[in-house]
Parts: sequence; structure tokens; C-alpha cells
Amino acid sequence: MAQYRFIQVGGAKRDDVANENYFTFSSQGLRDAIDRAALTEENDIIVVYTGNTKETNTITLTGNALTIDIDAATRGSITIVSLGEEKLTLDGNQLSDVLVVNYDGWQKNRSEIDYFVSEVALGGLIITGGKTEAMSGTIGVTYTGYGHGGIFQYGGSLSISQCVIKNNQSPQQGGGVSFDGGRLGGTLRITCSDISNNHVPNAYISPKGGGIYINNSETMIAHSTITAQSANANRSVNVRR
Repeated sequence: MAQYRFIQVGGAKRDDVANENYFTFSSQGLRDAIDRAALTEENDIIVVYTGNTKETNTITLTGNALTIDIDAATRGSITIVSLGEEKLTLDGNQLSDVLVVNYDGWQKNRSEIDYFVSEVALGGLIITGGKTEAMSGTIGVTYTGYGHGGIFQYGGSLSISQCVIKNNQSPQQGGGVSFDGGRLGGTLRITCSDISNNHVPNAYISPKGGGIYINNSETMIAHSTITAQSANANRSVNVRR
């Protein structure tokens, strides 16, 4: 049977939560909780407690995406879920991607180096305000941030449940969600979620999948709405094999 480690962000500290597993409700607090999860060999659940005001239900990033690079084979999976009066909003503030998973694996695969994969689950979150842009230079096209919008993951598995992913923009593909299974393939599950008003501007090179971009992945999308996206050829979802 799998063992789980409970990590708390925000809210009144519970007596059964060790001090090293309690973090403040802030961008840095959530980053520290993710770093803590990366140190254990167990599956980790990060529970974020929210209130009914923006100050208690929104974590605004300040120019850098949240990143997860955890080897599922040796460090287990990571789940981020919100509990409280409102869904937790993770806001990129139009300055960066919101969540980037296993970017290290993407870089290693480009160099044909073996890479690990991550297993991530998200529940009850609002992902918004993710935005990066393409820039032309002497070495070709480069990107601000990691070059994606709301969520980017390379390889492994990603489960999204009861989430809202809205108002994000990517210069490449998947304004809301970009999931690339990579050389090893991956698994994407989206249930009971709303993906809306995400964009890949037509001004950029080969824009694909305003809402979702999927490559080399076993995919299931159920009981979810995908509406009002914009990209090349007006595709809300772009799937490659």
C-alpha cells in the first residue's frame, strides 16, 4: 500500500502536521512545499487551505513559474489540491508560465540523454494569467520564461480534476495545457474541469492548440468543457502522435 506524506500550505496549523511540513500561504511557501516533497521517497499530497478573499485564495507568481522536477520512480508522485471556501487560484500575473513539470527531462531528451518522468495530480485549482512570448534574435526564436502558458509537462502522467484553466497564453502550443509525452510516452487525464479563453496568437510560428496541445500521450478527457480558445485554424485541441 502506498504511503503518503501530508504537506500543508496556509490555514490554521493542524496538530498532526509536523513543523517541517507546514508552509505559509504564499508563492514561496508553495515552492518550499514542492521542494520538500522532492526530498521524500513517498507519494506527497500538498493541501492548500483557502479562504473567501483574494488574499486567502490567490497565490500570485512574481515572474517565475512553479516548477516540479521529481523522479516518480524514486521519489513518488505529487498531488496539489485546495480545500476551503474557494478554489486556489495560481496566477501567473501575465509574467510567466504558471506550472512547468519535468522541463529537465525535455532538455535531456533534446540531447538524447536518458531522463526521468514525474507523476502529478492537480485538484480544485484555478490556473490563470500564464503568459510567455516569443522573441526573435540572432540565434533564432527564443522565449520568455519556459515558453508556455498555463501548464506544461514533459513525459510521465498528469491528472487534472475539478480545475479551471483560463486566460493563459503560449507562443508555441497549448495556451492552457501543453502535455508532451516525449520519447517514452505519457498519460493525460482531465475530468470535471473547465478550460476556456486560452490563446496561442496567430502572429507566432505554427501556433497549435489554443486550449490543449497533446503529443504522444494516452489521453482521457471526461465531463469537462473546452470553449472559446484561439489558435491557428481555430483549433481548441491539437493532438499529435
